Amino acid sequence: MLTTGALAARLGAPVVSTYRGRGCPSTAHPLAVGLPPHEPEVAALIASAEVLLAVGGDLDGMNTRNWTMPRPPRLVTLDAAAPAEPPEWPADAAVVGRLGAALDGLLRRLPAPDREPWAPDGLRKTVLARLRADPATADAVGLLDAVEAARTPETVLVCDMAVAGYWVGGYAGAPAPRRLAYPVGWGTLGFALPAAVGAAATGRPVLVVCGDGGLMMGLGELATLVQQRLPVTVLVVDDGGYGMLRYDQARAGHPPAGVDLATPDFPALAAAFGLPATDVGAVAGLAPALAAALASGAPHLVRLPARLTPPRTTSPRWHED
Repeated sequence: MLTTGALAARLGAPVVSTYRGRGCPSTAHPLAVGLPPHEPEVAALIASAEVLLAVGGDLDGMNTRNWTMPRPPRLVTLDAAAPAEPPEWPADAAVVGRLGAALDGLLRRLPAPDREPWAPDGLRKTVLARLRADPATADAVGLLDAVEAARTPETVLVCDMAVAGYWVGGYAGAPAPRRLAYPVGWGTLGFALPAAVGAAATGRPVLVVCGDGGLMMGLGELATLVQQRLPVTVLVVDDGGYGMLRYDQARAGHPPAGVDLATPDFPALAAAFGLPATDVGAVAGLAPALAAALASGAPHLVRLPARLTPPRTTSPRWHED
């Protein structure tokens, strides 16, 4: 939606995208924050505004930390349809209708010229540098760096409910709309590999980001990738179980229970389907492996053994200082 970037420029306002809005505008746009609202710097930025303009009705529990994040004193919403139930955050002004027409109308009514941006420059780089310098999150940001280095503007990222998927879904760049498929909600483990089949059928290259637990739920789709010669690279971050649940238990001081899995040799399993595979020993070697797999235009599996700390977009970390 080109109007989003034009409206942001007219207002001089930063744009924070939800999962469904990633790529509107591109994270390359100078006013796109390119980070989730859960990071403290982004939450403080939103709270410091005079007005929050929410386009598209994504002020749900996941994006607002169950409506506990700081928010500006005034809220204006532009939605394609009226909410089915009263919203948790009632709007001071609500517009319902075609979003493009509403944004165009608002843009025409705002006086020219464009305002100077009021948000700090380079916020995305600053936050990622902080996360990269933290030993707890350095490997996760290294994975992000590898994905960014390997993908092209046409690559569709399809993320599973896995720690690696949380990082890529919330923090990776979005060069355009419809370049990210992310299962918002809970209990959606196993989404990514089946969803990738549909995305790849459009002819675009696809990068699946999943964990070993989620991949185990849809292994039969590896045969589909081979049979249909779909341009899908499957990145499985293998931590030997359900990493998010393991993190929850450790955080609560409980011994691990039901979270460690007997997982297969994924490269050998891929070979049994006739699927080329690469086993990467560490995050440092991930970027060239992903780049080669995506450039092949054919299905490929890349395994990375790693245990990553979940990002702040996950509910156990919503209320950290």
